[in-house]
Amino acid sequence: MVDFFSWQAMIVYALIALIVLVYFGRSLLEDVQAFYISKQEKQKRLEEIEKIIDGISIYKESIFLDGGVLAPAVIVSANRVFSWGSGRIRGPFPSHLVDFEVDVMPEGATVFRTKLRNEVYRNETYKNSYKIIGNEMVSEHGRKIWVTYDPKDPSRAYLDHNHEDHETAMKEREITLRRVAFNKLTEGNEDLKLRGEQAEAIITRVEDLNLSYPAKNSRAMHICFEVTPKAGFSFQAEGDVLIGETAVKKYSIGKKVFVRFDLQNPKWAVLDTERNKALQ
Repeated sequence: MVDFFSWQAMIVYALIALIVLVYFGRSLLEDVQAFYISKQEKQKRLEEIEKIIDGISIYKESIFLDGGVLAPAVIVSANRVFSWGSGRIRGPFPSHLVDFEVDVMPEGATVFRTKLRNEVYRNETYKNSYKIIGNEMVSEHGRKIWVTYDPKDPSRAYLDHNHEDHETAMKEREITLRRVAFNKLTEGNEDLKLRGEQAEAIITRVEDLNLSYPAKNSRAMHICFEVTPKAGFSFQAEGDVLIGETAVKKYSIGKKVFVRFDLQNPKWAVLDTERNKALQ
C-alpha cells in the first residue's frame, strides 16, 4: 500500500520541478533571444560601417578622376565619429572613423585648411601609438600626411596616405594612374564585342604592358592582328585588352583567334571572348 504522504511529496516535487523548468526554460529562451537580437544588431552595424567606408572610397575615386592634386598636409584636429572592434577584413585591431581638419601645403600655392573623413586603423606595430581624449584623437595632431584635393573645389579632399608611407604610395599611385589611362583606352571594348563585325584573325604582335589587375587575375596587353573579314581583303588592326593570366599562351604571336572590329574604324579590333573560349 502506497503511503498518502509519499504521494503528496511526489506532487510537491513535481510542481517544484515544473516551476524550475518553466523559470529556467524561459530564462534560457530569453538569453537565446537576446543573443540573437544582439547578433543581428552587430551585423546591422557592421553593414552600416561597410556602407560608410564604401561611400568614402567612391568619394575618393571621384576626386582622383576629376584630376585630384596630391599635396603634403599636417593634421590640425582629429575628431572620432565612432569606433568598432575587431572582426572586419583589416584584422583583429580596432578601427575608428575620424573627421580630420588639416592644413594643406600645395607646391607653389597658398596653404589652405580643409576637412576630410577617413578610417584610422593601427595594426600590431601601431596599436599603442594613438591616444584618445574624449572624442579627440590627440595622437593624430601634427601628423604629416598627404592628401589629394579637387583643384576646382579644394574643400573636396581625402587622406591619400601617411607621410612615412610616401615612397610606397607613390609607386602604387603610378600604377593606379596607368590603370586609369588603360581603362580609358578600353572603354568601348564591351560595346564593340556586341555590335562589332565578326572575323577571324592572326595575332602578329603582343605587347605586355606590365600592368596587372590582381582582382581580375588579368594583365593589360596591346595586340596587333591581321584580320580576315567574311568579305573583302585582309587588313591590319590592333586593340588594348585584358588577358586572363591562365589564357596568355592562347593569345601568343601566330595564334588564330576570333575578333570583332569596328566597320567605321577597321583599325580597332577586340578579341571575341565568347568564340575564343573553345580555343586552346
